[in-house]
Amino acid sequence: MKRGFVSKLLASALIMITAVFGINYAWAADNTELPDIYLQISPVSSRIKLDPGDKYDGSIKVSNIGKLAFDFKVYASPYNVEDLTYHQNFNERGNFNKIVNWITFKKESYTALKPGKTVEVKYQINVPNNAPGGGQYAVIFAETAGKNAAESSIQTINRVGHTIYATISGDTVEVGELVSLEQAGLYFDGNIGSTAIVKNSGNVDFTSTHNFKVESIFGNELYNDTKSFTIIAETSRQVDREWEETPLIGLFKVTNEIRFLGQSQYSEEKLVLVMPIWMMIIIGVVIVALILLVVRKIKKSKKQTNKKPVLPTK
Repeated sequence: MKRGFVSKLLASALIMITAVFGINYAWAADNTELPDIYLQISPVSSRIKLDPGDKYDGSIKVSNIGKLAFDFKVYASPYNVEDLTYHQNFNERGNFNKIVNWITFKKESYTALKPGKTVEVKYQINVPNNAPGGGQYAVIFAETAGKNAAESSIQTINRVGHTIYATISGDTVEVGELVSLEQAGLYFDGNIGSTAIVKNSGNVDFTSTHNFKVESIFGNELYNDTKSFTIIAETSRQVDREWEETPLIGLFKVTNEIRFLGQSQYSEEKLVLVMPIWMMIIIGVVIVALILLVVRKIKKSKKQTNKKPVLPTK
């Protein structure tokens, strides 16, 4: 009876906690407010092919989705990445960022963009006749400026960018390789995942597509996700894939597939075991105990077999 009462009490407490958290979540969702200054840019990137001597006219849209009007300016910066994690660098210039010097704006400063309003920002790329063939990368930034932004008490976002991936015709080289792919076969904790490193040895960027699939040992699909990643010229990029809903224990079939430059670079299925170390120890102890029990029974059986019968005396 006591056990039943305790169970009912725990169940009631769980329902109350769930209800409270649900109410709090709903309240937070209904009371979410936009920051005072919030600008948005679209599209976030573009891919263009240009010839030496070309004049390319492009445009982006800057929107005010905040609560206050603001002034903003636009400018171009080089687009670079650092190390395998592709940490973005907008300051360093190199052979693949010369396009920054070719970009001009019809208008660089805009005043009092009101909430809910959008303005079109026009730009032009003037490619020199002697422009080298290959990739050129830049970012067009829209950044809040002037007294309106400075007076705002909250500035969640004050700069947004549009990335330009340009390819200049001429002496272009498309070369890539899969340097490595690591897929563990045993996990004591954490999520199932894989890590790939893709290298671009050419002078133009390409897209690397990674499919990560998890199935049960019986072939039932549990997770299947495909993502594409840009690998810019003369860089290597680390791509991490992860199944965030990995259970505590299980045996799974994990497939990694990687494609780039029009070819399948890697495709492999691997058995993966997920088991906590404490469960592994328990199973090990049970197996050892069973072995000892079997050995003991075998020895006992042999003793009984080898035991000589006692003959009756006359």
